[in-house]
Amino acid sequence: MKLKKTFPFLIMMASCDLIVRLLPQMRKQERFAFLVHPRSSYDAANKYPFFNLLPQKIVNFILKYLWPITASKIEGLKSKDNKPIRGWLIGVPLTPRQMTEDRNLARKRIIQAAELAVKKGAKIIGLGALNASFTRGGLDIVDYFSKKNIKAGITNGKSYTSWIVTRNVMEMIKIFGFDLKFVKIAVVGAAGSIGSACAHILLKEGVKNMLLIDTERKKDSLECLVNDFFNLSPEISIKISYKISDVKKSDIIIAATNAPEAKIKSEDLRSGSIVIDDAQPSDVDPEIIKTRNDVLVIEGGLIHAPGINPHINFGLKHKEDIYCCLGETMALAYADYDKNFSIGKLDFSSINTIINIAQELEFRLAEFQNFQKVISPEDIERVKCIKNALK
Repeated sequence: MKLKKTFPFLIMMASCDLIVRLLPQMRKQERFAFLVHPRSSYDAANKYPFFNLLPQKIVNFILKYLWPITASKIEGLKSKDNKPIRGWLIGVPLTPRQMTEDRNLARKRIIQAAELAVKKGAKIIGLGALNASFTRGGLDIVDYFSKKNIKAGITNGKSYTSWIVTRNVMEMIKIFGFDLKFVKIAVVGAAGSIGSACAHILLKEGVKNMLLIDTERKKDSLECLVNDFFNLSPEISIKISYKISDVKKSDIIIAATNAPEAKIKSEDLRSGSIVIDDAQPSDVDPEIIKTRNDVLVIEGGLIHAPGINPHINFGLKHKEDIYCCLGETMALAYADYDKNFSIGKLDFSSINTIINIAQELEFRLAEFQNFQKVISPEDIERVKCIKNALK
């Protein structure tokens, strides 16, 4: 086993990062950082295989009490004058379940990770997966930095993510030949910032039929959304539901919750369903991908970033495929941002800004894939035939 995958190496690196975080800032702020966390203990074992040798209780104990550490460096990003811009993946060592069970601890670890990023020289910090949700879209970090007079910008990645998710939807509409006036789109997690933004973008692009799904405790937020959307276009048809099973009535489903475990089960999907899954961890039960060849499940938040090497295995098709929330962070670093960008509630003006920067970097939609397999043209054609047969 290589040294970098051993327990002593983990302790050594964790100790170094703890010292860096506690020391005064000495590095010039000319870098960027992206905060990640394991989607499950499997992710932790993928990075450090010795976890496979330990009982699950011991693994969970270590993850709970370990402070943030540097997971890897990110290479390949260059400034407009062709100079390398260094970046880091900073790991918050808590699983989604641990974060959900102790939200205060999750918030504490995320803020500690942001502090480590600043001490390593980051001038812009991105929040991956649930790190945004557990800090109110980054506002908790902004408040903490303000009190401590810490200078660094925060972005939650949701501007670029919302755009990329809707590009996947529009590609599916084009491939399947759906009519914008009649295609039925469901958004699971519609009251969230990404879910609501995706719905807004698609309605502006001409989609007329929308089903908004979230928990009943978010009823007021959903009703406010509906009112906003009718002001946007009075000719639309929008319904609200609190039951995941209602996605059966839809052609395309956007999954964008911040739940720690899968919400969409096999019995929720009819034949021919298309799911654009943006959640990390996934909102879709893995058994669907293993057993259902009559539906499509596409990871919705992926881009292809030429020349970028994050030096970590995200489990994606290509080495240069990355999550678009990381892409947003890199785009801002390239544009020399050192102020807050996407934080709290999404500002739609930020979407146009990040689209233009990403295009300059030649970022593009990644090939269709999910966490189990690459989606082939044959997979798409099979589901398309099923969909046509059911009309």
